[in-house]
This record gives sequence, structure tokens and C-alpha cells, in this order.
Amino acid sequence: LPDARAQHEALLECGERASCTDEACVRTNCPNELAACVGPEEAAPASSPPGATPPSP
Repeated sequence: LPDARAQHEALLECGERASCTDEACVRTNCPNELAACVGPEEAAPASSPPGATPPSP
């Protein structure tokens, strides 16, 4: 899963840029990276989380 690896790297880099040491800091400073990494079920609710719409046939 190269996409998952890239998303995880982006999340880690964002946390490092924000000097985060805990999950709360990451959630506050990197919401987009976090949502992309963990998926909508664990991320803060968004108006339309990625993957919420069914794929086109």
C-alpha cells in the first residue's frame, strides 16, 4: 500500500513540523493528514469525509 505509506509519512512530517509529542497535538495541527491516514471512522467528522460516497459503477 504505497498510498498508505505516503499518507503516514505526511502525518509524521506534519507532527514533527508542529513539534507534536502527543496525539491531541497531531489532531489539532494535522487534521487533513490524520483523516487521510486513519480514514473517516476515527478522524474528526467532516461534512463529506473521503470515501463517504459510493464508487461510480
